[in-house]
Amino acid sequence: MSEKKDQPIHEQFIIALEDQGLTVHTANHFSSLFAGDKDLAAAIRALGSKQRNIYFLAYKGKIGIIHLHIRSKDSGFWGLTKNTLDQVKVFKEALKIPNWLILLVGRQDQFIADGYIISDVGKHPMTRPINLLATGGYRINEQQDLDCGKKIRSIGLIAKKLGNMMLAQAVN
Repeated sequence: MSEKKDQPIHEQFIIALEDQGLTVHTANHFSSLFAGDKDLAAAIRALGSKQRNIYFLAYKGKIGIIHLHIRSKDSGFWGLTKNTLDQVKVFKEALKIPNWLILLVGRQDQFIADGYIISDVGKHPMTRPINLLATGGYRINEQQDLDCGKKIRSIGLIAKKLGNMMLAQAVN
């Protein structure tokens, strides 16, 4: 789960997704839909373990996964674990469920946060590949690693774009 100071942004982003017609499921809730397939249900629950901000989205018959990272203040600096990225990748490759890394940076106005939608870590809007750190994770620095000209300027616009991306790329 987000840090306490990031919680209002987190809550408003979930509301923005729902306002666009997306249904937001936690991994635990989503896993309950697959009770008949114990292995798949366990894999989904594992993805949502350790209080990660990973959500399954449903939109107009399509599904997708978002991995949400928030910083309440400029400029963005996010940490990602290799283990989580590897688990999300399994869903993308084995089950053909598209997923997106959502990076949000808080604003002090009615737009709540700016952010980025990343379909493939190390590719656009990223400006360079990121390297695995000795800690077993990755660090993304907004100023060094992202094309700031591609920043989406409100959580409402991010949610709308995500819905459009789901319709274009998601599987039934």
